[in-house]
Order: sequence, then C-alpha cells, then structure tokens
Amino acid sequence: MAVPLFLIAGGIGLYVSQGMVARQGVQLAADLGAQAGAISYGRDVNDQQAATAAANVADMNGAAASATRTWDAGSRTLSAGRPPSPSGRA
Repeated sequence: MAVPLFLIAGGIGLYVSQGMVARQGVQLAADLGAQAGAISYGRDVNDQQAATAAANVADMNGAAASATRTWDAGSRTLSAGRPPSPSGRA
C-alpha cells in the first residue's frame, strides 16, 4: 500500500523540480538581458539601443521571442507584440 504513495510523492517531486529548473532558466535569460542593456547604455547612452540589446540577449538565452518590437520615444519603452502562434493563426 505504501508503493503507490511513494510513486505519487516521486511524481510530485519531479514535477516541482522541473518547474524550478524552468524558472531558473527564464531568470537567467532576464538577468543576462539586463546586463546587456546596462552595458549597451553605458557605452552608447541610447535608451532604444540599450532596450533592444537587452531584448535580443534575453531572446537568445531562452526568453520568449516576440514577433515585433515597438519603441515609444515618448515613454522611452520597448513593447513586444504577440509572439506568432504555432499554427500561423492569431
């Protein structure tokens, strides 16, 4: 009777650990992107180039890539559009 409980506990442990690994991967991508943006801004002092560098490095390291990015000069923000759907439909 204890075997099913051990199997369930093992499955839950595996599920939780996979979630933790995925979270660490996304955090690493965000951290690397932030560092790239800071380096770019320190070198060029250009908000748009720094934001673009940060987004590019985050994308290269596993963050969800966006289909389009839009720079708003008024608010000095880089906005990402919706990523394309796998089926090609919106």
